Amino acid sequence: FRPYNDFFERTILCNSLVWSCAVTGRPGLTYQEALESEKKARQNLQSFPEPLIIPVLYLTSLTHRSRLHEICDDIFAYVKDRYFVEETVEVIRNNGARLQCRILEVLPPSHQNGFANGHDSNVDGETIIISDSDDSETQNSSFQNGGKKKNAIDPLLFKYKVQPTKKELYESAIVKATQISRRKHLFSRDKLKLFLKQHCEPQDGVIKIKASSLSTYKIEEQDFSYFFPDDPPTFIFSPASRRRGRPPKRILISQEESIVNKQTVTGYRNKTAKERDRLLKQEEMKSLASEKAKLKREKADATNSIKKQQGDKEREKLREEKRKYMEHLKQWSKPRE
Repeated sequence: FRPYNDFFERTILCNSLVWSCAVTGRPGLTYQEALESEKKARQNLQSFPEPLIIPVLYLTSLTHRSRLHEICDDIFAYVKDRYFVEETVEVIRNNGARLQCRILEVLPPSHQNGFANGHDSNVDGETIIISDSDDSETQNSSFQNGGKKKNAIDPLLFKYKVQPTKKELYESAIVKATQISRRKHLFSRDKLKLFLKQHCEPQDGVIKIKASSLSTYKIEEQDFSYFFPDDPPTFIFSPASRRRGRPPKRILISQEESIVNKQTVTGYRNKTAKERDRLLKQEEMKSLASEKAKLKREKADATNSIKKQQGDKEREKLREEKRKYMEHLKQWSKPRE
């Protein structure tokens, strides 16, 4: 910077609480705090489990919420007790030791004639159902209407075929859901919310996945049975958020942009002026405090010098009296003629 005023204004701007994190959207930060927040948020995004990206986005496409934290709560409640293929988890062995494994396949309960990661399970023989006529009519009508929706299977009933990351232990094994857990802080509510912020946006009052994320991960071409051998969940429906009151008057785009620019410039100038006044006031207070301390020191030095002079006079007086007394004793001790 050549002129000092430019440097002064830039310093005030960097130290002002007008910055926000580009990743999390957190406002009210200084420039340095915003940079640190962005760095930390990007590190959290990089540590998000890759096998969960497509399942989480697919589950997000099934939601109909107007607020992001509601979607986050729905998906976190569903995913926290379920594990997906290629995910790295910790398996508790019979001796209590924890072993890192990779999930190869999700196995549904044996009484469910469903899917196992998108593949039909083989059923030996045929199943014959004997029922009354009324039941058969009801069943036929339900099939005509598309069938009744099945209840979601308890996630603790699923089993998982896992393989240790260290292959020298053994090839693979089938474990219960109660023996599996994710590593701590690997999948948390805050990390999920941060991930959804990067891939979602409001559309007509409802939070939806961005078109770029849909095309990148091909969410519309995915099948839920490939991720998990159960019916897709049905999340709570919440209506689109609408603002109360009359709609605002339409303004031309150029006028609106000029108004926004003027407001931004005015706000920036006001904040800069306030910061400058505050810093000048702090400098004045510091100078007054330093002058006051200087006067106090000078007064203390003067008092000490006066006391020192008085002490020197007292000592000189005592020495003079002692000298006279010694002369008097000397005269007294002389032999008399």
